[in-house]
Amino acid sequence: MDGRFSVVAVSSDSEATRSVWRLKGELDLEGAPLIAETAGGGLDTGGWTVVLDCQDITFCDSSGLNVLLRLREQASRSGASLVIARPSENVRHLFRLTHTDSVFDIVDTPAEVSVPRV
Repeated sequence: MDGRFSVVAVSSDSEATRSVWRLKGELDLEGAPLIAETAGGGLDTGGWTVVLDCQDITFCDSSGLNVLLRLREQASRSGASLVIARPSENVRHLFRLTHTDSVFDIVDTPAEVSVPRV
């Protein structure tokens, strides 16, 4: 598999103020800025929920973890929510090793994320 990182918009529900992004490839120093640019935009609006579907992340290093932590902090400051859905085994392992698994809101499927209607 090509290790290049990509972010694909899966869905956006403006009524429910939720967007789902599918992350693919290696979330590392090269890929981290891409997720910050694309998915990060929705985290500046209070009440908005950004779901990152991490099922297809094949590798995640400290740069990838740091961008996820920064996005979480950005969401917290603005009143938005960041949810990690279907983290790959590589991502789960990194979260466990760094004890950040308790920091993120993690769900098994993007559909599990409930968002209040506005």
